[in-house]
Amino acid sequence: RRAFLLHPWVAEVTRITDVPADPKQLQADLVFREPVLAVPLEGGMRAVDRQGVLLPKSAPTKGLPIYEGEPTPPKNPAGKPWGDAKIEERAKALATTPS
Repeated sequence: RRAFLLHPWVAEVTRITDVPADPKQLQADLVFREPVLAVPLEGGMRAVDRQGVLLPKSAPTKGLPIYEGEPTPPKNPAGKPWGDAKIEERAKALATTPS
């Protein structure tokens, strides 16, 4: 579980089971982070998930709402909260807004 949770795209490990056909293998059921907000930074946009977690640079930002405040640079690496309460609050608000 811990190894999977270190990956910046993995939000949750819901289950890990043995593969019956091969006892040396495991199957992991993972919940992946999804971008909900694009944050403009010098050099481009960065996406955060519904908890305000910074996603990898490769995360798509096209079509996402754009953060309108003055963002601070991320305080943490991808897979961890951005470190700016306003960005994290905005992402959480978007995640609870019905589409």
